[in-house]
Amino acid sequence: MSDRDARPVNEDIRLEKPERKAHRRHTGISLSPRHKSHSKSDQALLTISELARELGVGSHILRYWETHFPDLRPLQRAGNRRYYRPDDVALARRINHLLNNEGYTVKGAVKYLSSEGQKDNKNASEAEESLIKAGICQQWQEELRSISSMLSDALMTE
Repeated sequence: MSDRDARPVNEDIRLEKPERKAHRRHTGISLSPRHKSHSKSDQALLTISELARELGVGSHILRYWETHFPDLRPLQRAGNRRYYRPDDVALARRINHLLNNEGYTVKGAVKYLSSEGQKDNKNASEAEESLIKAGICQQWQEELRSISSMLSDALMTE
């Protein structure tokens, strides 16, 4: 009796391997330990693939956004590897929201963000101006107090 005869008729070895491969390919799960997902702190730099995965867009989309949005400038290290700072991540999230949820075009989103930036700059300059005015007022108050104390000292001695 040969090995072929000893095996049941409905068992087919050829079906086992393709099923396993198809299952791995279908789930898209990487078995490599270096691809395990782990959360980073909010201040950590993200690679382009990590940010793309988080936003649900391709890395080529992020590179495209970098050409159109001047404020989106990640750090580039050796080999042109991109590392996104927390500010860049926040801006990329904002751009993604404008384009995919609000329905803006790239050109419209650029205009919106630049006008929003001008408003922020105007508000910041107004805030600085009010702080400067407050500082000047505080200096005047201190000078008036010192003059008042000198006058009261002069009146008491007489």
